Amino acid sequence: MKNIIFLSILILTFLCNAEVLAQTTFEAPPVTTVISKEDSTKLEASIVNAVNWIETTDLDKQHDKRKDVNGFILKWYIDVFTLNISLVEKLSSINEGNSDLLLIYFGGFAKYYIENKTTYTKLAATKAGLISVMTVYKKGIGITKSKELEKLIKLTGENKLDDYVKENFD
Repeated sequence: MKNIIFLSILILTFLCNAEVLAQTTFEAPPVTTVISKEDSTKLEASIVNAVNWIETTDLDKQHDKRKDVNGFILKWYIDVFTLNISLVEKLSSINEGNSDLLLIYFGGFAKYYIENKTTYTKLAATKAGLISVMTVYKKGIGITKSKELEKLIKLTGENKLDDYVKENFD
């Protein structure tokens, strides 16, 4: 139930800004009310570009564009029914104080799915989402320190990320 409420709040927050503005380093087609299965495939390259943009653009820069790009990614995800991202309580503690990191997780997960459709596993995509989060977190720009993320980074350095994902996201 908590996951449904959490996802509902997240969706409402970002759907207000679902249209992506043209940017110098990322451009996406306008988002229609519902993205059809056919359109979702056509938008995959734009989703990968959007994820690359949110991962490389510092969190303290271009706030309005970030909301729009996050909204674009979230809208695509909502309308792609085959993509099942794990929303577990652990994500709340990982992203505590850093609300932007949740959409970076979604983006990393979705990017992995798009780029690895034939070999996709939920474990590998979840790991990719967490790696995206850690990449942005480690830059330290616009970030609130998180004990859980520090622990996650340490586990990654010890090659224990797979165990962590199996334990907390299965």
